[in-house]
Amino acid sequence: MNLFYKIVEKIYLSLPNNLVYYDSLTGIYSRMYYDRVVKKKYLSKECIVCYFDIDNLKKYNDTYGHSEGSKYIQRIVSDILIMWNVKDICRIGADEFIAFFETREFDEIVLKDIKGVSYGWYCKEAYEDISSAIKKADDNMYKMKNKFHENENNA
Repeated sequence: MNLFYKIVEKIYLSLPNNLVYYDSLTGIYSRMYYDRVVKKKYLSKECIVCYFDIDNLKKYNDTYGHSEGSKYIQRIVSDILIMWNVKDICRIGADEFIAFFETREFDEIVLKDIKGVSYGWYCKEAYEDISSAIKKADDNMYKMKNKFHENENNA
């Protein structure tokens, strides 16, 4: 870890938790909250891990500008919060998100109702490693993306 990163992290961690743990654009949990709280919360818990990203955000930004791209991200996150019964949802990258569902609260059909989002989910058993469960959900998202692009090319 380089010195610059250590200094930035120290400053960032000195902020009140409400600033550190929330994404300023979307109002949902941040990458810091995901790394420090959520992953630990689900270490030995059964849950559904859902990894998703916004489709074609770069193209949207290039076409309409980054300001409109930010509004697009906000609109999609707003739709997700309205439609999904999820307690822990984090923005972990520019257009990447991860959500954790209690198994009894999960309904894949509701996931399909969000337009402009590719997702993959995985049912994590209590004994499974959280990182491998997240990787499996991420892999499933990419399978969905590839299937979508194949269908798009064949149309």
